[in-house]
Amino acid sequence: MLAVPISLPRFSPEGSPTQGVLQIFYRQEDKVFTPFEVQMSEVLSRRIGYVIARKRILSLQEMNVSRDRILEDIYLRLARREGIKMKDVFNSVIPRWRTS
Repeated sequence: MLAVPISLPRFSPEGSPTQGVLQIFYRQEDKVFTPFEVQMSEVLSRRIGYVIARKRILSLQEMNVSRDRILEDIYLRLARREGIKMKDVFNSVIPRWRTS
């Protein structure tokens, strides 16, 4: 087995960095890893860390867009002097399941 550390920076000031291990298993017992295999596993580890960080960033952006849409809807209703029902806010936050 070859274990390579993965580390992701924190995305918020109060958050903590994410750390983990990428484990690569080989069928051979007592395998001696070449420097090239070690280097390639480190490159793979960095790439996986990048992909995970990118996914997290995209998820945060999607959440911000959704939050902004909900707030804009609330502000428009308040500007038109309409009441805001919790049911409407809940339905905008949690979309209904569509049946096909």
